[in-house]
Amino acid sequence: MRINSGARYLDEPTVSDSDLMGFMSPSEIVQDPMLSLERKRQLLAYWASDIHAVPGAPAFRSYLLGPAVTIDAIKDALMALDEMVDFAAIPKSTTNSATA
Repeated sequence: MRINSGARYLDEPTVSDSDLMGFMSPSEIVQDPMLSLERKRQLLAYWASDIHAVPGAPAFRSYLLGPAVTIDAIKDALMALDEMVDFAAIPKSTTNSATA
């Protein structure tokens, strides 16, 4: 059962700056084979959020001691994810349904 805590649910995965540590560019997140597509989207969306806007340079985003990247680079990474297929998210059929 989900417990509503304001706008967030307690069982939703959260993202923090520490989750982005080690990534020098958005494309590194896209290429990371250990992350699911869903997690990649979460990380990129978090990095793109206004809380990471560089003061005086709103077209750039940076996390705690991380590199400054353009918002366009993050958007490009998100678009690259849109072209990928998350095979783990596709339900596996239990029956063999061939059509003639």
